[in-house]
Amino acid sequence: MPSKPLKKAFCNVSFNILGYREDNEWVALALEMDLRGYGKTFEEAHKELQDLVNVQIGFALAKDHPEMIFKPADPIWFEVFAQSRHTCLAEMLKPSHNTAHSDYEVATLQIPAAHVIKALRDQIKQADA
Repeated sequence: MPSKPLKKAFCNVSFNILGYREDNEWVALALEMDLRGYGKTFEEAHKELQDLVNVQIGFALAKDHPEMIFKPADPIWFEVFAQSRHTCLAEMLKPSHNTAHSDYEVATLQIPAAHVIKALRDQIKQADA
C-alpha cells in the first residue's frame, strides 16, 4: 500500500535545544519535544538528539499520530533556555568576548527535509508490516 504524501514540506522550522551537564555528560534537550540526547560533549549529545528527533517524527507519522511530535518540556526548561540565550548573546556583545564554556549551551535543531521524513515514516511502516 503506498504511503500518503506529506501535505506540505517543513520550511525553516527548528526546535530550540538546551544543553546542560548532568553528572559526567552533556544532555541536549529539544524543548518542543521533551526529547534528550546524551554525549561526552554538547556536540555529541546534539547529534544523538537529532537522530532521536528524526525517529520520533517518522514514528509519529507512520502511526498517523502527528500529535506525538510536539510534547513540550517542563516550563522551567524554557525559562533556563531563555536566560541562557540572553547570557550567551550578552557575552558575545562584550568587547572581550569570553569563550569559556558555561553550564548551559543553546542551539537549534532543524527539522529534517520532507523527503527524509517520508523515508523514515516508510521504513517504520515496512518494519511494522
